[in-house]
Amino acid sequence: MLLHIALSIIARRGLASYPLLEAQLFAVPNRWLGGPDLIQLLRVGYFLPLRALPEGSHALEPWVRATLLAARLSGLIFLCAILGFFIAAFIAAGR
Repeated sequence: MLLHIALSIIARRGLASYPLLEAQLFAVPNRWLGGPDLIQLLRVGYFLPLRALPEGSHALEPWVRATLLAARLSGLIFLCAILGFFIAAFIAAGR
């Protein structure tokens, strides 16, 4: 989780000159709860490997694209780990 947060922050800094692309890729978690806008993370839909990045992402610098790819992968791994944890807890509770 910490890796995903760090990679999201780095990727957002690389996207500073692309505000429209940044707005499409990143969101504030729990905005509906009134949380601060300090941390913006990659949208969950972009964790999926089959979902393409928005139009215009081909013009990004290579290090920004690599950081976005790493943020996508770390987010997917984190979601799989959470799902695995809940499945293991459910199995353990059933025994």
